[in-house]
Amino acid sequence: LDVTSLLEEIKASPFEEQEIVAPHTGVVTFGSLKLGDKVIGPTAMEGTARTLIATITRERNPKPLNAVQKGEVCAIHSELEGTYVQAGTPLATIRHFLSKDEVLRILLKRFIITCTRLARERFAVAPGKEKAFD
Repeated sequence: LDVTSLLEEIKASPFEEQEIVAPHTGVVTFGSLKLGDKVIGPTAMEGTARTLIATITRERNPKPLNAVQKGEVCAIHSELEGTYVQAGTPLATIRHFLSKDEVLRILLKRFIITCTRLARERFAVAPGKEKAFD
């Protein structure tokens, strides 16, 4: 595991991009959301307001689509405003900048994956040698 190259990779793009897609079909409206706006996702406290990304109206029932994490709007498909969209249509992209804890979690996850792979390789038996263990 080369930690230095992994840290360089994280420094090159210190963010995660989360794509907001339409959960079902309907007419989409974005409201006042603009490119570069800061959004607030869910927090530990229940009942705190999340930023409204878009609203999809289906059979006269509006469904709000809120931000899934805090960050900045880096792409918004405003050309879809007022049009009928299919489920899975990309509506916006949020760029979430990683915190120190999130970077450590990524490093730990990669380390555990590498250690698990090495442990499996260490105990792999060469072909034709299985009978020695019977």
